[in-house]
Amino acid sequence: ILLLYRYIIDLLGKNDYFIARSSPKVDFRPGHNKWDYEYSITHLKPDVIADNWGNLEIFIKGNSNYIRLANNIYVRRDSKKIIYPTKDEIENHKKYLKSKVSKNFF
Repeated sequence: ILLLYRYIIDLLGKNDYFIARSSPKVDFRPGHNKWDYEYSITHLKPDVIADNWGNLEIFIKGNSNYIRLANNIYVRRDSKKIIYPTKDEIENHKKYLKSKVSKNFF
């Protein structure tokens, strides 16, 4: 799957051949009962994990390659595709937003 020139890994297997043909992890919940974090995260090494399904939080705690952000999204520490903004860039962006949005918004 390609979205904005970035590949997406389907953690629940609807679009992943390997996971779709694996055994269910939980009782019958169509579309939400199969996953394999060892395969999807350890083998495929996604840059961003934007889904929190099953026991992902427990699995990812044992994986020091990922950082959990405040919004519960995980990012891979060594990814060359993620650019972390500096504190100055964040502050400048906040100032820019305040200049464009009504004062009641903040």
